[in-house]
Amino acid sequence: MGLTKILIADSQVLTREGITTVLKNTGNYDIIGSIESNNELFDFLENNTPSILIIDPYRLNDFLISYLAKLTGIFPSSSILVLTGDSVNENIIKILEFGITHILLKYCTKDELLNALTSLEKNENFLCKEVVEALLKENLTISKNKSTNIHLTKKEFEIIRLIAQGLSTKKIAAKDFLSVHTVNTHRKNIFKKLGINNTSELIMYAVKTGIVDTTEYYI
Repeated sequence: MGLTKILIADSQVLTREGITTVLKNTGNYDIIGSIESNNELFDFLENNTPSILIIDPYRLNDFLISYLAKLTGIFPSSSILVLTGDSVNENIIKILEFGITHILLKYCTKDELLNALTSLEKNENFLCKEVVEALLKENLTISKNKSTNIHLTKKEFEIIRLIAQGLSTKKIAAKDFLSVHTVNTHRKNIFKKLGINNTSELIMYAVKTGIVDTTEYYI
């Protein structure tokens, strides 16, 4: 099996060099690009396909947070790890709203970075402790009190938990001995009942209401 191809996008030279050193020392990763600006990022992605993009959207020259919409349109959000120094709650929430569910803060440890990458490669969500705490503090459209007025079946609660843990529709279907069509139907019903539009909002709901144990997201 070949090395996992990594692209690092961050304006801070020491950050890029530090990540490069940590990942190269594992022997599992090939750093195919290290870039510092918005234009470099999109130019690079036109001709190259990294397995994983490590990016700080708040520390990339000329990059606006709204550009995440364009980025996730050409590069799968499931292959993006946000490693940011910005711990402001509302800024973390903005990242989640673009469907990115792998977020780590820059004062994490080397082991946390490697664990986050492992989770990403397994298609499992990874939010570090500080990100989970930001979610718990955030006033969601669906609060804990409002959720008591929403009737969810036992199966819907289970599917919410599995989606929040990062399982794909196919994996949920196999785990619960259901068809993919049935899981998709449950998913649509859940989104409709909760008044949400994407997986990120579902994760925020699941964390806020205690459907998932927050320790499932971080070391």
